Amino acid sequence: MTDIEKVKEYLKSDDIVVAQIAPAVRVSIGEEFGLEPGTEVTKKIVSALRKLGFKYVFDTCFGADIVALEEAHEFKERIEHGGPFPLITSCCIGWKLYALKFFPDKMHQLSTCMAPQIATGALAKTYFAEKSGTDPEKIKMVSIMPCISKKKEAELHAEIGVCEINKVLTTREIAQLLKEKNVDLMKMDDSDFDEFLGEASQGGRKFGVTGGVAEAVVNTMFRLYGDNETSIKIEDDEEVGYYSFNVGGQEINVVRVFGLHNFVKVLKKIEEDNKNPDKKTYHLIEVMACPYGCLGGPGQPLPISMDKNKMRAKSLREYANKQTYTDPLSNPEIKKVYDTYLSAPGCRKSKDLLHIGCMICKIELDKLSNKNCDKKGD
Repeated sequence: MTDIEKVKEYLKSDDIVVAQIAPAVRVSIGEEFGLEPGTEVTKKIVSALRKLGFKYVFDTCFGADIVALEEAHEFKERIEHGGPFPLITSCCIGWKLYALKFFPDKMHQLSTCMAPQIATGALAKTYFAEKSGTDPEKIKMVSIMPCISKKKEAELHAEIGVCEINKVLTTREIAQLLKEKNVDLMKMDDSDFDEFLGEASQGGRKFGVTGGVAEAVVNTMFRLYGDNETSIKIEDDEEVGYYSFNVGGQEINVVRVFGLHNFVKVLKKIEEDNKNPDKKTYHLIEVMACPYGCLGGPGQPLPISMDKNKMRAKSLREYANKQTYTDPLSNPEIKKVYDTYLSAPGCRKSKDLLHIGCMICKIELDKLSNKNCDKKGD
């Protein structure tokens, strides 16, 4: 049975079927309905999913805000304890599986934060269920993602006994389902995401484009160090970018890279820089497997081209920058989650619900080479 058929079964059942929409989907799905690449249709796709029968529609960008805050807290802890550096982002499953196979010695440097779709699913089945009086056992979470590998990400979590995500449909698959059910995206009225997991900051909205994760983490770091005025943007489109920022009185060096082959080039540059007498510490690396980030994912409308990706990137950044809240800590909905449910970033409840540690690393390394990953990642 295909994933589309399984989701159709969910929608016919008595379960509470919930969808979440990744940031990259909202600026690409319109192409499946004849729109120009980069056309932003967030509110129409929310209405279209409700038309299909989804009871609630949440924003994966909300989960991205949570991840940015948790990762910034993790980053701050590393700075205060002198490492290990660099902290490497872990929300791209394509990058993570590549790292597991080719760079297992780097796994202890990866952030332990779950990816935004997993964080959103976890919060839907805990925080949302509790606050809305919904039976978590009845919730079926369907992720609308730009990447086929997000299916693998969801399966890996299910293997460790947690099922935050029941099914993943790609951008092309959800478009296929809409067409099959004669739901015309362009005839939909505008609708907002549902309460509890529907409001995201600029940072969360940019997770789908290269530079977005690093930008969100750095801006959140400013807030954690008490700087409520400074905000930076990382919006260039080169394959690799190097940046330096003064955060809490310390220079923080950041690298942003898309294309897995480029990560090897970054490592070589770091090794070369470390040979210099005044060696440079690289503190944070954002890695995205696909060109321009998730916007160029293998579940997106075809054909994919760099020109299309550039148009999608421009549109997603414009959409994100319209939001008043620049970062998770300025988002009142994120504050509400922590005040009423999670307590604080990096606390035990947050760690249990939103961090994976080395569990996925261990599963995949056992399959690939029968070796466990570096225990420093536990």
